Amino acid sequence: MTAAESRPFHHGDLRQALLAEAARLVEAQGAEAFSLREAARAVGVSPAAAYRHFEDKGALLAALASEGFVRLAAAMEIAMDEAGADPVGRLRANGLAYIRFGLGEPAMFALMFGPFGAGGQYAIGGVGPRTGLSAYELLCRALDDLVKAGRITPARRAGAETLLWTSVHGLATLANARVLHGPAEEAFEGMFGMLREALGMERAAKPGGKAAAAVPQMPDLFAGIGD
Repeated sequence: MTAAESRPFHHGDLRQALLAEAARLVEAQGAEAFSLREAARAVGVSPAAAYRHFEDKGALLAALASEGFVRLAAAMEIAMDEAGADPVGRLRANGLAYIRFGLGEPAMFALMFGPFGAGGQYAIGGVGPRTGLSAYELLCRALDDLVKAGRITPARRAGAETLLWTSVHGLATLANARVLHGPAEEAFEGMFGMLREALGMERAAKPGGKAAAAVPQMPDLFAGIGD
């Protein structure tokens, strides 16, 4: 038994310390490569003390993934607020915030949607501090606001959250894998223009309303691959 393992528990906020250490280990080694015992040792407490807060490593990583979903929702809230009242701009800001989060925190992003996150056995949650809504609910609200503003029809709205979510998630995943040609945000702008067309945002705009901005062209995302 090591000195850390035999040391009595005297940590002020052990749960948060373990989460912070888990975040460091995930960033450095990946979610699969460490144990709860290792995290406990790193913060200077016994494994028994760590088990009072988390039943196993999976529970620790699920809690960390939930923190990631809180941060993602918070980033979306800020971006949508900064975009103002225009519902198209708010939807664009929602998607761009998702892309930026995925690229800015690739290890956390992978954890959130991996076997220890949303794809695992533990309950995963996380809502934004301003609205109390999850990232998914914020996306749905942005789409609902487009219907209320007459920018898309109810028929086009049905299932649109899946189209938007898979599009931005796939783009962030490909960007983190370094297989995109050019900046991810440039690719997003082209993709968002295509999504606007697919959802009929321009055709559903009210007569006499503000003219829609030109739809950006989708860049060749995979140029150079296999050359």
